[in-house]
Amino acid sequence: MQTSSVNEIKVELGKLKGYVEKLKIEVGQEKINRLSQRQILVELKSSLERIKHFFLKEAKIYLEKLKPSSSFEEFLFSWKSKIEQEAESYFASLISSVNSRIYELDTPSYYKDEDVRRNMTNLIFSLDSFITDLLDKLSLPLGGIARIGELVSTVGLNENWAVASCYLSAMEIAINKRLKKESVESGEKEFTGKFKTLLEVLEKKGIKISELEKELPPAFWKLRNQVIHAGYTPTEEELNFIITWVKKILKLMAN
Repeated sequence: MQTSSVNEIKVELGKLKGYVEKLKIEVGQEKINRLSQRQILVELKSSLERIKHFFLKEAKIYLEKLKPSSSFEEFLFSWKSKIEQEAESYFASLISSVNSRIYELDTPSYYKDEDVRRNMTNLIFSLDSFITDLLDKLSLPLGGIARIGELVSTVGLNENWAVASCYLSAMEIAINKRLKKESVESGEKEFTGKFKTLLEVLEKKGIKISELEKELPPAFWKLRNQVIHAGYTPTEEELNFIITWVKKILKLMAN
């Protein structure tokens, strides 16, 4: 069974892969966009810092549990502090390289575009190697959540968009299933129209529907369209608003 720290590492590795893919696209552009690359590097650095934190946390827990019962485990135990130092040093070196690239982007008077392109390419190779090595050595295949992290970091979105999209998609699936179950053929093209038609059918069947649910706030439908069709990233308040209403609708669809 994998610990929460290992799962966190997998999620951050997914994001890291996405950021690296974005950097590859940026480096391949004819003209270097320093601001865009800087923004990616800042996010990338945050992911590296989190991977470092969770990696060292997991290593510490493992080494503290170790009760030497073989010569190899005794060796590991005696090298406990050295292992932690080596890991710290390894991550520090990688993060330092990211900091150097950020500095180069911030000083165009000294580092020309060709310098940025060359050094950024070298960083990409190092990060690709880091990701591959860590996934291989720790036997960490990227699962669904990590792959979502990779997707959102590649296309410049974040977890709020991913969560909102999942909730809104689940709502749409539940409504479509209920339409099919009730054999409702709505002539409406808009999803809101189909939803209102379904509510009328359910109400006729004696299913209690509150006035509030019948008249969903216009802001909800506006947010849905922005998230699903325009890739809008909701704020925490907007995300909670979406989750609250979707849960109400899912409960109603299951009635």
